[in-house]
Amino acid sequence: MKSISRNRVKRNTLNSLILWSFIVLYPIIASIYAFSPPLLGIAAFVLIDSIEKSDRESILMVLVYMLNIDVNFSMPMFLSIFSTLLIYTLIFPKLSVFNHCKLCVALIVVAIFNLFYLEMILLYSYIFQEFILDLDGLLFAYLIFDLLMVFAL
Repeated sequence: MKSISRNRVKRNTLNSLILWSFIVLYPIIASIYAFSPPLLGIAAFVLIDSIEKSDRESILMVLVYMLNIDVNFSMPMFLSIFSTLLIYTLIFPKLSVFNHCKLCVALIVVAIFNLFYLEMILLYSYIFQEFILDLDGLLFAYLIFDLLMVFAL
């Protein structure tokens, strides 16, 4: 009986170590290689889902990941977290119609987050007269990749 519980603790520790290394290293790699998507839409859905489940460790992991992405991609600090929380408070309660279809909710949240985040970046660029990102096919590819990654959840 003790060996089963030790194996479970070791597995949970290993999973946690792998997740933390991904959270720390992937944004660095993604900022170097332009074709690595930032996966902010997936992170937004995981944050909303973690808030709903009150899972503090997942919330902390996603917040660190989002801040790391913002820093490494030179985006406005806390904009991804702010956008996610706005979606969580304003839009997510209206999606209770889709309670039976978690995949539908995930697809809607990821699509809305990506579009809302893009609008927030464009608004930020307009207000502060700064050039932040190019609107090109790569952004569309990031959106498609985010939507396809929902199926892996």
